[in-house]
Amino acid sequence: MAEPERLALQAVKYRQRNGWALRDLLRLAHPLTDRIETRVLFDWIAHPLSETAISAACEAFPLIDGLYRARAAKSTAEVANLVRRYDLPREAVPTEWQSSAEVWAALLPTMPATALLRSLGRMGAMGLLTRHSRAAAEVVRRLEDRQALVRARVHPIQVLLALRTYAQGHGDHGKLSWTPVPQVIEALDGAFDRAFASVEPTGRRILVAVDVSGSMCGTRCAGSPTLTAHQAAAAMAMVFLRSEPNAQVIAFDTQVHHPDLSPKMRLDSVERALSRWTG
Repeated sequence: MAEPERLALQAVKYRQRNGWALRDLLRLAHPLTDRIETRVLFDWIAHPLSETAISAACEAFPLIDGLYRARAAKSTAEVANLVRRYDLPREAVPTEWQSSAEVWAALLPTMPATALLRSLGRMGAMGLLTRHSRAAAEVVRRLEDRQALVRARVHPIQVLLALRTYAQGHGDHGKLSWTPVPQVIEALDGAFDRAFASVEPTGRRILVAVDVSGSMCGTRCAGSPTLTAHQAAAAMAMVFLRSEPNAQVIAFDTQVHHPDLSPKMRLDSVERALSRWTG
């Protein structure tokens, strides 16, 4: 994808965040470019209500053309066709069509890996992911693609969070519920192992000290109601063991312990090994 097209994708996906818009960034940075397409894109970002700027941007960038066509669409079938035709990201789909399983089915094949992990529960809740469904098969295919996970720099902890959330069948706050598909759970479990290839080793000597006191098992990990602190610590220990050739893991409560861990161990085995002490 050429640089102007990449910029256009970012402009469509992230028009504003936390009260700041890309237009604010342009007005602060005053970027200059000799590329006509980039100047057209900057003009559209700076003047989003200008018919002239919109027309020029739609002509220069098919993605932006698809964005405005989706905004004017009258049916889910039309939106789904536009998603497939223009490779529209979810952020380009108007809110009123984002509860449609048909639209999400169109989004799924090109959905970024991290977005896919975050959206499993939502797709399950709308009935898109069911046993032997085409969408479930597509999710499994994506999760089994090791190279795609590496290119997307998916971290093992991201996969673990998605696995635990999806397997429990409801969201963290209980707003959504779904019936987990066994094949998807199995694919997530495998993706957790495959994602370790995304972690770039430092090559340094690293000592990882894991708190194994009793409170770790009853305390939820900050930022994740689905993981206990003990589970999160065990997973991070695995990340170091599998990615660093010179990593050592010790455990501590009121004293130091030396668990017998190896890079080939699975997460449940690491958890059990670290559960020997609860001082």
